[in-house]
Amino acid sequence: MHNTQQLTNIIAANEQSKKVKKIMLFDLITGGHHGSYIQHILNYCYQKEFTQSIDIVVSPQFLEIHADTVNCVTNSQQSNIRIIPITAEESLHLEAQKSGWRRFFQEWEIFCKYAKKLEVNHGLLMVFDYFQLPLLFRAKAPCSISGIYFRPTFHYHKFPNYSPNFQDKVRQIRQKLLLARVLEHPQLKNIFCLDKFAIKDIQAMNKTTKALYLADPVKNYISYENMSMMKLKVIEKIKKLKIDKNRTIFLLFGNLDGRKGIHQVLEAMSLLPNNIAQKTSLLLVGKISSEDKHQIDEKLHQLSVSSAVQIITCNEFVPEDEVPVYFQIADIILTPHQQHVGMSGTILLAAAAQKPVLASNYALAGYLVEKNQLGMTVNTKSSGAIADGIIQFIETNPQNFYDSIKMQQFAEQHSHVTFAQTLINNLFTSDSELDK
Repeated sequence: MHNTQQLTNIIAANEQSKKVKKIMLFDLITGGHHGSYIQHILNYCYQKEFTQSIDIVVSPQFLEIHADTVNCVTNSQQSNIRIIPITAEESLHLEAQKSGWRRFFQEWEIFCKYAKKLEVNHGLLMVFDYFQLPLLFRAKAPCSISGIYFRPTFHYHKFPNYSPNFQDKVRQIRQKLLLARVLEHPQLKNIFCLDKFAIKDIQAMNKTTKALYLADPVKNYISYENMSMMKLKVIEKIKKLKIDKNRTIFLLFGNLDGRKGIHQVLEAMSLLPNNIAQKTSLLLVGKISSEDKHQIDEKLHQLSVSSAVQIITCNEFVPEDEVPVYFQIADIILTPHQQHVGMSGTILLAAAAQKPVLASNYALAGYLVEKNQLGMTVNTKSSGAIADGIIQFIETNPQNFYDSIKMQQFAEQHSHVTFAQTLINNLFTSDSELDK
């Protein structure tokens, strides 16, 4: 009788294990939003006491750069969620790859290796854009797959202030043809896209693969922090950085390189009249690109001699919990991206902090700023246009350039909870435990 019961238990356990769906999240990029995306997913799963299996495959550098996220998993009582770095050898081999398309195939091989090793049922490519070539050539994976699509541009003709040149038009046609073919891959189940205006176009290309809008997430840190504690952090940071509180503070945040528009911003500072320069403080926060550093340092030195603008540089990676402090310090957030494609996390952080932006009028990000009245848009290719925008913000009330209610609504529409819920509920389609 005892043996019969034991056998019954074993069979039941085996049947139950077959029902457990194992998901792998795959992202070998560090910095920027990559750590915060994973953190949002972790927070959601832990809050919901999620019991299914999730393996998160990352680069070895992730463990150091996003230590808080790693500690979140390490300190958890739940063992069903793991962070698994690829080997140092695999990472070095990947970094040594000069050719972009070769790297894409190499990353695909690593994805397949870990999907097989971890025996997962489904894999989420956290940056789907990089894997389109392997999928185009019908590379077979050990599991079904989904992906997060960041940079569709084939629909940009719908946006005002978008004037594509011949190369842009060719690129859009090529992108659309490539995606249409990729969507036919038999193992591809879901495409999550951060651009809601592209969803209909994507779904029209293929009815089998599901196209889903995924709202780029932002966390309302103020609601999670004691307000007095945030104010204290702001005061301490202002004191540490020796910021002149009598000036209007403009923040340029993120990876500071040419694409971020740092050269145009620094040139704009040199164009400000002296009476405006004396009222202006520029806060540069984030790692300065090694390729641009010499040119940036040279321009900063010139400005220190010739301009009354106060410029403060924090050339370092900023931990996620410190990010909202800088946005609270600033009066205006600069987003002068140069022909930026896709969403902008900076405008989301600005909206959550209730701070207006001086932004590029280009494509999706520019359209969202204008539509939701998040601030002022200009042609950020022009340093003169940026300088004019700065002058307007200083000479008039910044509140004239944004609608605080629409700003709050915009931030709420991009809730980090909605982001994680959309992913988890669609990746684990057979599970209803999260809806309790």
